[in-house]
Amino acid sequence: MHALYTIAFSHYCERARWALQRAGIAFVEHRSLPILHMGPVAFAVRLRKGPGGGASTGLSTPLLRLDDGRLLRDSRDIVAYAAETAPTLAVPLAADFGDDVAALELRFARELGRDSRLLAYHHLLADAALLREVIAHNGSPAQRAIWTLGGPLLPGTIRRGLRIRPDRAERARQRIDALWDDVDAALVDGRPWLGGAQFSSADLTFAALAAPVLGISDGDGYGAWLPPRERLPPTLRAEVERWRSRPAGQLATRAYAEQRQPVALAAQP
Repeated sequence: MHALYTIAFSHYCERARWALQRAGIAFVEHRSLPILHMGPVAFAVRLRKGPGGGASTGLSTPLLRLDDGRLLRDSRDIVAYAAETAPTLAVPLAADFGDDVAALELRFARELGRDSRLLAYHHLLADAALLREVIAHNGSPAQRAIWTLGGPLLPGTIRRGLRIRPDRAERARQRIDALWDDVDAALVDGRPWLGGAQFSSADLTFAALAAPVLGISDGDGYGAWLPPRERLPPTLRAEVERWRSRPAGQLATRAYAEQRQPVALAAQP
């Protein structure tokens, strides 16, 4: 069976997980917490080397190890693999709906994914109680123990690695606003999805990568535990409610309500 290595709550991993589940492709998911994912990924890569893809590094997640030993190291490649492997079940690729839709999907992956991650971590790392809750819901007992013993070391490593600072978080917020303007404009003609009448990988990508800044949680269909809206810090919650109220936000929440249908698959923490 295929093996998917993830940071449990990562929105890039959610993009890959959603695409595979939608296509009915069975896999075992090996979930880790941030930083602690490096060991399992390094072990998997050392066993069966394969080409990387996109902007991912050698220790990035998601990593999909196929039965034949090939490695897919970028969520974009995993979405494409799902479409090629099970075309009648998988979400159609954005490229099938024209260059504009394909360009939007690429922009989501390059900009929205990074900005929503930075903004979410900016608020999460400043709220020790909420961070403990996220770790408790997404980590194995051993990983939770490591985080507890590590004290501020692991959060500090994330903060430095992603260069999380108030000024950068504010610029990320502004870029998300600008992206919402463009998505709203793409929907102004009343189309239900970005490519028209049919849900595509562009819609899936947008919904998955926007989830951390829309308060989408496992109760909404997200494939891991994210804080529900009522648990978010007040400053972030105000932005979440504003983004959810706009057409772009409504598209993402509707995608989860109508298109996210995960199947029961074996998983390892």
